Amino acid sequence: MSYKTIEEYFTQFSDDVEEIRVEYISDHLPDLSRFYKLKILSCFDNDLTCLPLLPPTLEKLYCHKNQLTCLPALPSTLKELSCFNNQLTSLPLLPATLEILSCFNNNLTCLPSFPSTLEEVNCIHNQLTCLPTLLCNLKQMYCYNNEIGCLPPLPATLEVLYCYNNKLTSLPLLPDTLKRLYCVNNQLTCLPPLPATLEVLYCYNNELTSLPLLPSTLKEIYCYNNPEIDYYIKKDNMSMSEYIIQLRKQINIVNRFRELFYSMKYKKQFQNLLWVHIREPKIRKRYKPENLIAMLEGKEEISLDELDDLLENW
Repeated sequence: MSYKTIEEYFTQFSDDVEEIRVEYISDHLPDLSRFYKLKILSCFDNDLTCLPLLPPTLEKLYCHKNQLTCLPALPSTLKELSCFNNQLTSLPLLPATLEILSCFNNNLTCLPSFPSTLEEVNCIHNQLTCLPTLLCNLKQMYCYNNEIGCLPPLPATLEVLYCYNNKLTSLPLLPDTLKRLYCVNNQLTCLPPLPATLEVLYCYNNELTSLPLLPSTLKEIYCYNNPEIDYYIKKDNMSMSEYIIQLRKQINIVNRFRELFYSMKYKKQFQNLLWVHIREPKIRKRYKPENLIAMLEGKEEISLDELDDLLENW
């Protein structure tokens, strides 16, 4: 930066500017009140310990990777807040317009109430013991690596839930929209019914002894490190161990049928191969007249009985 101070750097922005980017260059920000149209403020990767009062028109705030211990009041127009990798112990009231919240890698012990507009939350790597009520429109929830003991009821719109590395002993009812569930490294003893939309299930390192019925949409499942786990598949509500027994029986039947089928199909070819290429050449070689002549050599006289024995051996 050719400017001597951050204040000089800000002189390049007109009062009606809509976006300001100030990254990797300062340990503080000047007053922002003159920017009456400002919508996007990007000030990540600095050494900021606090932020000035935010313009009331702001829609996106990117202040991650700083040394912030608190945030100012958030404008009522804010749609996206990215404040991860700081030293925050709490967050201010979230505006009713917020859609995306990224506050991971902080020292948060609780979160403020979520607005109904929120679609994605990433609060991993904190010290959270619980979550606020999850309202409608939430599609993605990332809350792993915390101290959460239970989850609130899940919204009907949720598609992704990452809640591993917590202290969960149970999960709430899963919504019909859920596609990915990662609940690894908890203390779960059972799982709720799995939705028909589920594609990925990671539930290893728990206390599960069984799994519910697995939907036909499931593409990935990892359930190891559970005590003698058995699970149900979408096949007459049959457990996996029962299904494997039945499957082995069916495989044996198929293998026997396949063996019989190919034996019948290639019987003629096999007989032809055995006779033409193996037995007939050996017979022709053994019973050539030259072989008999060779056996009679040196025998000027031979009785009929001796000849019969000779021919029989030949």
